[in-house]
Amino acid sequence: MSKQAILAFGDKVMVDKTLHDKVKRVTPNDSHELIRIASEAGFDFNADELMDVIRAEKAGELSDAELSQVAGGVQGNFTPIHFLASYFVVIQGG
Repeated sequence: MSKQAILAFGDKVMVDKTLHDKVKRVTPNDSHELIRIASEAGFDFNADELMDVIRAEKAGELSDAELSQVAGGVQGNFTPIHFLASYFVVIQGG
């Protein structure tokens, strides 16, 4: 369920200006702060789960069906997960 929570959080961030602004203020690579913001907004996932979804997105492992479940979907080639991933350096394979 955490994968869906992360995708839903990414979607909410893209449509909720207040939440979007909070996320934009997160220091790069501060997963704890991002998780805290998500938790306050009612989304339950941890940093490892978030990084797994970001890695899957970067590797193209999220299916079109999974991405289409997110109401915001893909905006051009920029998904909500791309936005969240932009705050993290993801080490390939690790």
